Amino acid sequence: MIEEFMDFINSYSMDKKRYWVVSDVYDVQRYEVFWENNNKWSVKKVGDESFLKEKVSHDVIIETFTENKIDLGSLEAQIKADILSQSLYAKIVFDKTKDLLGQEAMDQADEDFKEFNKNLLDTVEKILKKPKLKLVKEDK
Repeated sequence: MIEEFMDFINSYSMDKKRYWVVSDVYDVQRYEVFWENNNKWSVKKVGDESFLKEKVSHDVIIETFTENKIDLGSLEAQIKADILSQSLYAKIVFDKTKDLLGQEAMDQADEDFKEFNKNLLDTVEKILKKPKLKLVKEDK
């Protein structure tokens, strides 16, 4: 489940950076875990200057967690709490926007956003399907 939570944070976090502190499974060593948007994960021991891994994908960082016996359950619980916190905040923003601008404006903005995304995807698809030009020699 940790991979899904990490993907979710990477795709939907309102923050550009996140930070958690977790222990190893023996509760002896503590680690600082950092996330930056675009799937950049870093980890270092608390108090150390250098990183064990810095700005790597979540696949690489999970290997590092496993090698160092970092408590993935604790990290997963902290990321889950962040997801819930951000989701609840987003709901408040949504509800307050609806109160301020009205349901009709919200519906129109939703439709406009969907139409924009559809047009963008259609344009990208057309560009990718565009036939490649070939050099043709003139007939003599």
